[in-house]
Amino acid sequence: MYGKYHGVGTFEWPDGSVYKGEWENCRENGNGKFTGVNGTIYEGSWKDGKYHGQGQLGTPDGGMYRGTFK
Repeated sequence: MYGKYHGVGTFEWPDGSVYKGEWENCRENGNGKFTGVNGTIYEGSWKDGKYHGQGQLGTPDGGMYRGTFK
């Protein structure tokens, strides 16, 4: 499957944001962690490149949500 992200790996955007985790069909799918340059951190389940399922989201102002994402 040349040219497609599939499996486990790390992707870094030009702004310095990083995703480490599972990929399927070039999208974040499965479990992974996103760290944004603004201080946002999400760790948990992903579906088609979006937070989906159980996870936790930390915000730059110190807020934290743990639970279900859709």
